[in-house]
Order: sequence, then C-alpha cells, then structure tokens
Amino acid sequence: MAAHNAGMDGNMRQLMDLAKLRSDVQAAWYRQILTLAAGGLALLVALVPAVPKEGPARYFLAAAWILLGLGILAGASATYAEVSLIKRLAAKFQFQVQQSLRNGTNLADHLPLVAQPATIFLWSKPLMVICLMGAVGCLVTFAVLRTLGS
Repeated sequence: MAAHNAGMDGNMRQLMDLAKLRSDVQAAWYRQILTLAAGGLALLVALVPAVPKEGPARYFLAAAWILLGLGILAGASATYAEVSLIKRLAAKFQFQVQQSLRNGTNLADHLPLVAQPATIFLWSKPLMVICLMGAVGCLVTFAVLRTLGS
C-alpha cells in the first residue's frame, strides 16, 4: 500500500509540474504578444499625420487601432485568469478547512478542489487572438491600399 501511495505522489507531483510549466509558458506567451501589440499600437498612433484624408485606407487604419486596443484589453484580462483561478481555489480551500473543522471530518475527504475560471476569462483569450489577427489583416490592407494610392 505504501508503494502505491508513493506512486500516486510521484504522479501528482508530475501533474503539478506540468501544470506549472503550462502556466509559465502561457504567461510568457501573453507577455510577448501583449508587448508586441502595445508597441504596434504606439507605432500606429505615430501614423496619425500620414492618415489619408479620404478613401478606404483610413478606415482600415482606424479598424486596426480599435482591434489592437480591444486585443490588448482582452489579453490583459486573459493574463489575470490564472490569478483569479488561484483566488477561487484558495477561497474553496478555506471553506473546506472550515467545514472540516466544524464537522470534525478529514480534510482529505474534500480534496481535490476544482474551480472554473469566470466566464469573462473563457472569452478573453479567443477574443484577444481574433482581435489581434483582425488588426494584422487591417494593417496589411491599409498598407496595400496606401501602396496602390487609394
């Protein structure tokens, strides 16, 4: 029985290590994407004097600004998802400890704890990706129209 528990502990440790690695990689990815998007937005704002007075190119540039801004906001929300999830797990754990103490039960009977992210966080990452991809499409269209003289 002790060998079985040791194997379970090793598996649990591997699972926790993988979850931490996933979280670290995702956080780094968000940082890189949001840094690029924020830098891109800052550079695009510098294009204000170059915005054509008329024609479709100006609308694509405006759409790119809007999509980049929305993408950055959605990305910031998505990066907070992990923090929010940890807060939810901590609250559930605190509740389970209180219940165990109150009822005189073993805390292990209430584990593992599972929490779902808030609904806004489920939509944040896809919204970020869609907005940033749309912004790139608008920027490419803007550049093509400017090159063609429209």
